Amino acid sequence: MRCLLITLQEDVHVIGLKYIASSITRAGYDTRILILPGYNEQRLIPPVEGFIREYDPDLIGFSLMSTDFHNTAMLTSLIRREFDIPILWGGVHVTLYPEECLRHADYICVGEGEYPIVSLLDHLKSRSSTDVPDIPGIWLLRDGRIYGGERVSPPVKPADLPKQEFMPEYIYCLYRGSIYNLRKTPEVFRRYSLHNGRIYLTVTTRGCPFSCGYCANAYLADTYGGLFRERTVGDCIEELKGVKGYGGIRYIGFEDHCFLLHNREWIERFSEEYRRHIGLPFMLRVDPQTLDRVKLMRLRKAGLIMVTVDIKSCSERVNREFFQRRISHSYLVLSSEILSDSRVAASYEILTGNPLETDEDRIEAINIMSGLKKPFIIHTLPFTFIPGTPLREMAEQAGISGLDRPEHDHYLDRLLLITPYIPRLLIRHLNRPAKDRGIHHALLLNILYILTRVIIKPLFDSFTIARSNHYNPSRTVRAILLRLSTGPAVP
Repeated sequence: MRCLLITLQEDVHVIGLKYIASSITRAGYDTRILILPGYNEQRLIPPVEGFIREYDPDLIGFSLMSTDFHNTAMLTSLIRREFDIPILWGGVHVTLYPEECLRHADYICVGEGEYPIVSLLDHLKSRSSTDVPDIPGIWLLRDGRIYGGERVSPPVKPADLPKQEFMPEYIYCLYRGSIYNLRKTPEVFRRYSLHNGRIYLTVTTRGCPFSCGYCANAYLADTYGGLFRERTVGDCIEELKGVKGYGGIRYIGFEDHCFLLHNREWIERFSEEYRRHIGLPFMLRVDPQTLDRVKLMRLRKAGLIMVTVDIKSCSERVNREFFQRRISHSYLVLSSEILSDSRVAASYEILTGNPLETDEDRIEAINIMSGLKKPFIIHTLPFTFIPGTPLREMAEQAGISGLDRPEHDHYLDRLLLITPYIPRLLIRHLNRPAKDRGIHHALLLNILYILTRVIIKPLFDSFTIARSNHYNPSRTVRAILLRLSTGPAVP
């Protein structure tokens, strides 16, 4: 049995698909991963058709997010015109909108996919394709009736999973009209890899105990009861030992929603093992409510250089009423003190363009950020009402307009971005609602914004990078060059 796994994501760090592929191969079946970055062709182009025909899979599985839905539906239809191969859809969007996805796929997987896809391959191997499988998490539509409805796949136990491979021999990517094996063509891997292929991304946990209103994990938390599962330290370290064999990797990025949910004992053991066996600089994400001075100092000694703090909004009102988060200003102040003392590079992640925020909320956010201990970086993301989230449902019920293209105040956005680099007195002078601004406010902000982006920010960020790397010359230069070549911050 052969299974072809396809994604349209423009990032070759397909952690979820790699785990599913590893589960398939461990079960004794053959698999390939095919990455088609942003595929939106109106036809099945010859390289893709030829790849499918040569491999001749018994099952094609698509992993999709909401942004991929329409293109995945189109590609599914194109494949069906040329091939009689059952098609399975899985991923976050499928779990959020199973009935919608059943109109396009032969099967869908609701919930985590490692167990169900192996069971489906077992079924297709031994039974007729007309037989309805009885597999938790696998749904299908037959004669107008949904089979498997109200059933989700059982939660995965991380200890039961095979290790994720960094560069498996079965991963391929479409690039400039041809399909390449990524293991054999590192230049293509670097083209679609974060920071030119210098960072390896992984996770140490499954699930998220939080139910933030803006995040699809709120729905998944309801599905699995907020179940949080962690991998063993030994399992994580063994995976990373394999990564060190690839000389191009300079950093490790932990993509867990909140790395510090691990207890102190786990952190202590991880820090010791990581320092002894891996030794590469690493980065992680945290929720400000979980920042722990003891944990952070242990990780700092092991090689931690950057922490992304998931704020999303500095407004206590917005966090409480819309985001279902209890993040007070005192948490942010304490977080900034802990991060400053640890001397890691701190990056605060904030959503901009949120139509639920008022000018007063945005002004409050800038005031709070201007009072945090420096140095730090602000990383902004455009606000979106993600389909299937509690926030999207609330906005639709309330009739809020501009769900897909929210408007925002560019003046306050610019002021927020330069907050880490400008004296607090100037920030407070400029931080005011539109009705209280004069021409000189906009002129002064524009001048400061240009000076900051061209001169002050590069110098400030270079100092932050050097500081987080213990002023090690070679690591600092390498990190600065990497940052300049790839855009996003790498300390």
